[in-house]
Amino acid sequence: MNRLLYVRGLLRAACGQNHDALSDLLESGRRMSAWQWTSSAWIPWRPAAAVLSAKLGDRDTAVRLAEEELALAQAFGTDRAHAIALSAHGTVIGGEPGIELIRAAASILERLPDRLEHARTLLDLGTALRRANYRRDATTVLAVALDQASGCGATATAGRARTELRAAG
Repeated sequence: MNRLLYVRGLLRAACGQNHDALSDLLESGRRMSAWQWTSSAWIPWRPAAAVLSAKLGDRDTAVRLAEEELALAQAFGTDRAHAIALSAHGTVIGGEPGIELIRAAASILERLPDRLEHARTLLDLGTALRRANYRRDATTVLAVALDQASGCGATATAGRARTELRAAG
């Protein structure tokens, strides 16, 4: 049931129900902790909860969750888990340091077969670049994110990439 709770949290976040989504993700984490399952490589609740916490204005929780996930992902040792943690941490801290973390995540995922996670990370990178007013760079990255998301059939991610491309000009 924990995987379903995690997925429900993601679906709620996609529908804009951020408070309910965060509640689901944190409950997923509470249950995993009760089972003494510290790695979230299989159910990456911390990165999603960190980003939602930041969206909801709880920067302290967001940074704590992102830093915990980064340390756990480095200890776990898989590139995918490390990249997801880097991207979440970069999204949470923002600015130039955040852009560099997301760029590092995209570089790792570029070498892996997970095209959808790479598209999501490129979308995060393009969004961060646009917000930092690097519109030309943002447009280039977002176009690749859109192409990859479309190629995966990820219509929601592709839609977000289109929206970000329009915002970037």
